Amino acid sequence: MDDRRDQELRDIKKAITHLNTDITLLKQQNEQLQLRCVEQDTKIAFLTSTVNPEIKRVQVRGAKPGYSPIVTFGRMVWLTGIVALNTDNQFVEAQTKQALEHMTVLLNKAGTNPEHLLRVNVYLSDIRTADHMYRAWNSYFDSLGLQEEQRPVRITHQATLKDAGFRVEVHAEAVLPAVPQLQPPPQEKEPSTLDANLTAPEISPNSRDEDSDDDGNDDSEPVANPLRCTTWEADGQIRTNDPDAWRTDTLTRAFGNTYKPSPACPDPVHYCIIVRSTTHTDNYFKLFDKDTKKQLLFKDCDKNGHRKDGDDQKVLRSWAAVDRYLIRNYGEEEEAPMESPMDEGEVQPTDSGNEDMRPNDFEREREENIKRREEDPKMQAVKAAIAELMPVRKPPPPPKKRKTTPTGPKRKSSRQVDTPTKKITLPEPNEYTEEEMKEFGLYIERRHETYVLTEDYEKFQHPEDPRLTHNCLYVCCVKRPPGKGNSVDRYWRFFVEGKLKPFVNCTVTGEEKLGENQTQLRSLSAVTRYLRRTYL
Repeated sequence: MDDRRDQELRDIKKAITHLNTDITLLKQQNEQLQLRCVEQDTKIAFLTSTVNPEIKRVQVRGAKPGYSPIVTFGRMVWLTGIVALNTDNQFVEAQTKQALEHMTVLLNKAGTNPEHLLRVNVYLSDIRTADHMYRAWNSYFDSLGLQEEQRPVRITHQATLKDAGFRVEVHAEAVLPAVPQLQPPPQEKEPSTLDANLTAPEISPNSRDEDSDDDGNDDSEPVANPLRCTTWEADGQIRTNDPDAWRTDTLTRAFGNTYKPSPACPDPVHYCIIVRSTTHTDNYFKLFDKDTKKQLLFKDCDKNGHRKDGDDQKVLRSWAAVDRYLIRNYGEEEEAPMESPMDEGEVQPTDSGNEDMRPNDFEREREENIKRREEDPKMQAVKAAIAELMPVRKPPPPPKKRKTTPTGPKRKSSRQVDTPTKKITLPEPNEYTEEEMKEFGLYIERRHETYVLTEDYEKFQHPEDPRLTHNCLYVCCVKRPPGKGNSVDRYWRFFVEGKLKPFVNCTVTGEEKLGENQTQLRSLSAVTRYLRRTYL
């Protein structure tokens, strides 16, 4: 009887322990739900103020009407006109310290602090006093405990300030703090083990746990309760939202998915599916030892699965890389030929025959996967939606045929047939007679185009104005043959000491133009214009 009573007391104690565990678990769930509600309300308020921001002007006591030293828009904060409150016998260093302290007060009034400063514009009445301002700046931020990389951007200007007593004026830009991340309270150690999915163990009054002592106390250690990062199973695959689940060196539940396309692989490839968002997932492939559950390396390959001697990879990120690695290492192995009784005169087949070769299952499996994905109705619906969104590209028009001209003679119209064709034949130089050469030799041999004075040139005498006569000006009369126009050309040129000299600063019409010279002139009016402009 005493043993039975002791057994019932132990069972009652165990039931009470499990009830306390359930009560504690429900309290934790309630606290977590309250924290989530507060966090969601804070995020909604923050997003509402960010998506539909309003310009807010914070008034400060002592500011003049119409002047707002603090203006906010969304998370942005602007502070203007910050000066020292006491300027009596205060130089640059002291005024800078006062202005920065005043800036901190305004930042706190706006709802932020110096850690969220972005940029500070410092205006000095004399830029030569910048070193004193730098010392006050560093001293002030050192007192706040902000390192160099945590301080805002500073831009120093020289400006004429409003009051002669002001030596420093500060303008600042900052942001409001982001949404606070509410952390759950620390969990106390419970006397019983909690399941990862927050479900209490079933209580049986006649059952006893293996970890329980005779006194009814549970000596097992509590398991972490992941409320944010969970692992679940969906569509036959294990998924997780823990971004660091792939960093493990031992086989965990997150790497419960396996990929073994061929029996030739000694161990399957384990992969982890991390859900980043509702539309994006990442895959991480690793090798684990079947016995020790420790991580192995992908030997002699790069991150894309290609062969690279001496380079080992801990993790691969794509199906293509895993396929390349497996095909290279296990896709070309041969199965042992089957032993069969043979007659003495029969020739045994060699290893080169297809009968003794193991078929490559990798390529076939890959083709089946691709075919299965193409036949998937969801994939077809996605492709149809993309095809509807994509603009329809019209095929390019065919190239235009170029008009080809017939190779024979051109067809003439009735009007062109009766019209005789006029042919112009010019006599060659060797076709001129001796008399024509004497008369037109100057044109035919182009002797007038000379750079030295010859007997073909004569001194020029102006027919109208004798004053327009120059001792160095010569003219050459060239008579054209009948086939070349039957006229007389005249060329005026300057020759000084028998050598050709140009008409300086002159156009072909004899007008003045600086920088342009002419070797000869071709008309009497041009020569007259040049001589009158130059020598009269």
